[in-house]
Amino acid sequence: VKVIAGAGSNNTAATVEASKKAKELGADAVLIVNPYYNKPSQAGMIAHVKAVAEVGIPIVLYNIPGRSAIALTATTIAEMAKLPQVVAIKEATGDLNLASEIRTLCPDLQILSGDDSLTLPLMSIGGKGVISVGSHVKPDALVSM
Repeated sequence: VKVIAGAGSNNTAATVEASKKAKELGADAVLIVNPYYNKPSQAGMIAHVKAVAEVGIPIVLYNIPGRSAIALTATTIAEMAKLPQVVAIKEATGDLNLASEIRTLCPDLQILSGDDSLTLPLMSIGGKGVISVGSHVKPDALVSM
């Protein structure tokens, strides 16, 4: 079983510290949410992810503007994906056009659905799976998909 530890916050130093702790405890990767509340620029979000990348643990980006009030653009994601530590994105914008653009710009980046109901449509354009909420209730049904 792979463990992806939620280590993101709106504070870069706290995110770095949480990522160090996750690495120390043996997590396989960290999930880094867009810094919420303070709405950084795209360049600020790149700097945030670069700081976490220095920890040396694989990173799953978490693009969820409905909760963070800021969205990563496809070009920002492509810039982040140049970092070897950035291995995947949990894409929860609900925008299949954005997911398609990410797939085009980042052919090696794993795109994981962050919305259970969009898993199949996302997989039809190259997504690799889902980080699911519903799987906690019906794991067997989700795995059989």
